[in-house]
Amino acid sequence: MKISPLLLSIFIIISIWSPLADSQPSSAVGARAPVAPSATLSPGWDVSSEPLSSGMVLWTVRNDGILVVAFELNGASPNHRYIVGAHFFDPSGGSGQLPGVCQFAGDKISCDRGPLTREGITATGLGAWDFGFLDTNGNGDGTAQFNLAPPPGTYYLQFTVRIGNQCNPSVGITSGCSVAFRTGNKVGQGLAAITIPGTPPAPTLPSPSGGSSFTYAPSGSKGHPTLYSEENYNGDGFQIPDSIPQLDYLNDAVTSI
Repeated sequence: MKISPLLLSIFIIISIWSPLADSQPSSAVGARAPVAPSATLSPGWDVSSEPLSSGMVLWTVRNDGILVVAFELNGASPNHRYIVGAHFFDPSGGSGQLPGVCQFAGDKISCDRGPLTREGITATGLGAWDFGFLDTNGNGDGTAQFNLAPPPGTYYLQFTVRIGNQCNPSVGITSGCSVAFRTGNKVGQGLAAITIPGTPPAPTLPSPSGGSSFTYAPSGSKGHPTLYSEENYNGDGFQIPDSIPQLDYLNDAVTSI
């Protein structure tokens, strides 16, 4: 799987800004840096006609327990606002005992354990959380990055991209909830397993207020691929500033990987 240089450089910046990063000797120039887990986005489950040349999600768990997730779309609908997030599943299916995911990070859409049927497949869903918006430019390209602080535990999920710019079933807004792109295969298949360590403990997330969707969504996105315009919510009120100083070795670090 070819990893976009844009997403790769996002993760380099994140590792630099991790407030609790371990103090380690600098690696030798040209050494291969760790590659973040990644998964390809493909059409489904609810919408199969949405254009997409390529799509990818990268994620990593930082040393301070923050889950960093970056989405990238290329050749999707131009000048369009998508909603990005994740759907959670019990990999053991109906025989499993995992509860609904009622605490995570972002905007809780649902956290009920129950059957979820799409594309002729039924899986045992554990809920869905939306992280925020991804805006595309005139070519249908866009990125979005989120710093999240879920409670400790192991989560089995598929990352998802919803078709519309609003999804809030609690107040009857469902027109934008259809999933246009997802990682993995059909519903509940090809799950990513992400473990948030119990030490240090993750910050406690406040509940979304007033029924307003995307309380924690990035507000700086301008609908074009960029590294520095996103305001990233990490679940404890911390936001990476809009202006991040360039480091002299950043370009060398990207090209050496």
